[in-house]
Amino acid sequence: MNVSTQKAPYVRSYGEGKKLPGVEWDLFQLRGARLSQSPEVTIQARGSLSLNKAARDALGNPEAVELLYAAKEKLIGIRAAKRDNPYSYPLREISKSSFAIAAGGFSRYYNIPTGDTARRYKAKMYDDVLGVSLKEEPITVLGSRSKQHHELATAAG
Repeated sequence: MNVSTQKAPYVRSYGEGKKLPGVEWDLFQLRGARLSQSPEVTIQARGSLSLNKAARDALGNPEAVELLYAAKEKLIGIRAAKRDNPYSYPLREISKSSFAIAAGGFSRYYNIPTGDTARRYKAKMYDDVLGVSLKEEPITVLGSRSKQHHELATAAG
């Protein structure tokens, strides 16, 4: 992930007027960063799936999807489906840019690797199926914000 930084033009004071001479501060500018414009699918730690807005758009903004798996190619497939299809899974809106599929049973059945952290993959369309290759290297996604806060506080001492 590319994070743009800018050197702060000042030295911040700490405590009773003490300064940290020679310290170069980096300004964190990730806040408000653009969301990915390419389709991405995240496998959550417990096996559920989430799609970004670009992935949902690529599928035609369905209310439900079918889950497919090509074992030989190690490809997860997601295809738009009607909500009344007995094999469909509802696509639940988490936010304006994130949509969830309760796919824990699917992930367990096909032994799709899950772990302590979610893993994000680039996805692409194969005809009417959004495909995710498990042969590709995933982008590690940090855990919950409260867990991150605890780990940062613990590391800071």
